[in-house]
Amino acid sequence: MRQVNSTDFKTHFGEFVGLVRDEPIAVLRGKTPVGVFLSPVEYEYLQKFEDLYWVARAKAAEVNGSWVGHEEAIAVLTEQLKRPG
Repeated sequence: MRQVNSTDFKTHFGEFVGLVRDEPIAVLRGKTPVGVFLSPVEYEYLQKFEDLYWVARAKAAEVNGSWVGHEEAIAVLTEQLKRPG
């Protein structure tokens, strides 16, 4: 992931708008990350992935009658992602 300090990001924002289509850009203040600039396509993908994660946890909890841990949720999510549609 490309990294850029916040001053350069502000100064050259137009250039980064073009670059973000190819990869996310981490914005730093000093050495500390303060944000990530994503394309809308990448953002939507991450949102869908998060939604699927929580659906998987809920389905697993329903089947088991209790909440499940992270590893079990990932297993259910992986199975959901393999299914078409």
